[in-house]
Amino acid sequence: MKLKLLAEAASSFYGVPYKKLTTSSRSGNGKGRGPSALTVSPIKIRHICQWVAKDAGYTESVIGRFWGRDPSAVNYGCSKISYMIESDAKEKKDLKLFLAHLRKHLEGRKPHV
Repeated sequence: MKLKLLAEAASSFYGVPYKKLTTSSRSGNGKGRGPSALTVSPIKIRHICQWVAKDAGYTESVIGRFWGRDPSAVNYGCSKISYMIESDAKEKKDLKLFLAHLRKHLEGRKPHV
């Protein structure tokens, strides 16, 4: 999985423009229009993507370079998401919906050699 494809899937799922997710801005304004748009800010979506990338085996340094963050910020975001899915059943369900969307987004894409 490429990080760009992960960000594109998050953009389409949450209804937040790709550029807003990948910008270095820390602004949480401008929530999207997707299935979870009323409750998910671009910052939280970035944290979710960072958590997914780390779970897929990317290092915090690589994730940080893609998202324009230092590794400690990636670690913080991943920790927040880990806590969220352990403590909130609704958040865990929403994450599972996003992961299903991500799988569909990645289906049929040829791996780059």
